[in-house]
Amino acid sequence: MESMKSRDLRKMLSQYMKMNQSLTAPGQKQLTAIQAKLHYMKIISELKTFGSRVFMVTLLDQKSEAMVLVGPKAGVSVVTNIKSYTVSF
Repeated sequence: MESMKSRDLRKMLSQYMKMNQSLTAPGQKQLTAIQAKLHYMKIISELKTFGSRVFMVTLLDQKSEAMVLVGPKAGVSVVTNIKSYTVSF
């Protein structure tokens, strides 16, 4: 999901919200729109890059470029694998 365009991600989430409005608690006929949105916000918030920013930096001691991820979940971390967003703290 990290590599998807925001437009495609919105379209996919919209489709899943319509599809999964049947995920209801006992005694409830269907999920409200806000319950469905909260459900998907919980899923997305578990992504490493949600709420984070990525910066390209030059490491002075090694004279090489690196990608640094700064955010609430990872803190300040160096991205070691771009495809899977593996980070080292």
